[in-house]
Amino acid sequence: MSIKTAVKKVASGVAYAIGMRSDFVEAPPFRPSINMGCLMDIPTGPFLKGVDGHWYCAGGLSHITGIGGRGNLYKSALLIYMLLKALDVFKGWIDGQSRDTEFSQTYQRFQGLAEHLSFLSQQELSTYPNFMITSQGESSGNEWFAELKTRFKNKQDAGKAATFTTPFIHPTSGQALKLLHPSIVGIDSLSMFTTDVSEGILEKNEIGDASANTVYMRASGAKSQMVMQMPQLASRSNAQIIMTAHMGDDIQIDPYAPPQKKLAFLKNKLKFKNVPENFTFLTNNLWMVTSVTVEHTREHLVTYPRDANDKTEGDTDLQRLSVVNLRAKAGPSGFPFDLIISQREGLLVPVTEFHFLKSHGRYGISGDNTRFSLDLYPDVELMRTTIRGLAYSDPLLARALTLTTELYQIKMMKPELADLVMSPKQLYKAAIDAGYDWSKILATRGYWVFQEMEGAETLPYLSVVDLLVMVKGRESHPWQAQFKADVAEIKKAA
Repeated sequence: MSIKTAVKKVASGVAYAIGMRSDFVEAPPFRPSINMGCLMDIPTGPFLKGVDGHWYCAGGLSHITGIGGRGNLYKSALLIYMLLKALDVFKGWIDGQSRDTEFSQTYQRFQGLAEHLSFLSQQELSTYPNFMITSQGESSGNEWFAELKTRFKNKQDAGKAATFTTPFIHPTSGQALKLLHPSIVGIDSLSMFTTDVSEGILEKNEIGDASANTVYMRASGAKSQMVMQMPQLASRSNAQIIMTAHMGDDIQIDPYAPPQKKLAFLKNKLKFKNVPENFTFLTNNLWMVTSVTVEHTREHLVTYPRDANDKTEGDTDLQRLSVVNLRAKAGPSGFPFDLIISQREGLLVPVTEFHFLKSHGRYGISGDNTRFSLDLYPDVELMRTTIRGLAYSDPLLARALTLTTELYQIKMMKPELADLVMSPKQLYKAAIDAGYDWSKILATRGYWVFQEMEGAETLPYLSVVDLLVMVKGRESHPWQAQFKADVAEIKKAA
């Protein structure tokens, strides 16, 4: 039976339609996140088919992201990675800013952490027009937030001039989904964010003066108002706001008071410090760094050295962060994983991915503990002491690591794709048997960009789901031909 819209005239003579779509502005069908890799895309968003037949992951850096943890747990380094990675992916087509509330950030630090990013490593960040650092020394928190809102309002008013085309399909029109260009904003940290009101109270009163006690209530109220505005502000202007927050022990004045848990995967005696409560439920993803451990061998040497000369006993540069997503609005919460980070170089993506595979039953790895290879890159022999250096010098190895970790994550987190799943070894064999050139498959990227900037990309797009669909013969698209092996070259080699 078809659904018909009933229309009748009421006493006033006004036509009234039964149905919502005639009177309201519809929300966007979805808001794709920016792919940032390093195990954080697939758990935070679905794979969706694009206008060109490719499958794209809509997970990654969403509109409001929180990062929590105790002191010295690399919250800032994680924020910087997310910010810089987004800027690197879109190569000058978006803008970004880091709001430093602790007077600790420098362009030199950001430059060092951009070393392994293909685009930003070639830019001088201190003069790069699409990025800047601001601090509370130059403008108060309320002044800065007002300027930010004005900036975003100007972007909205620009309309088509600031709008670009994504590869995602709008389900109503069937056309490509269009979005304003992203703006990435980091606040490090929200805990130390202040406004004129709170600063004025402290200036007018001496330390210890009872009159200054209201500063905490006023500061919390101001931050609560700001965080409350962020979801609407970010969604309307397509901004991605990342905030760090300090965590510490929740000291109960009443020893007999029952414990209260505000988040399912947050320990009872741990709480966010100097941040409003709405921070815990208005964030799209709320990452918590639970612990940090020096990553070294029994001999106190670096587990994954940069090269053969990286043998300093007791070197603490390499750290292992234990991370969990306390609140994920588009994926599973509570899934723990480790990130490998260098104090000098920042988040080490290929090393993190290898450590992830090794920690999950050596998934996709063949060989013994000394010499081994990836099932998706079988011709290159690897060792624990060489994986880091080789992954940064061989982009095909780095891509094989990413594809292998994504295969595992799909297997564990995407039951809707269960009929596509196969092991790395099976995938490699199926691709070769189907006549694909594996080196061409690895010479790809797995992140989405605007259609207008595809010409600036040197690598073709191919997601892990594309690859699975391709080798199983589920779909056929013109873009698949570019990955086929050259028949003439095969005969010549034979």
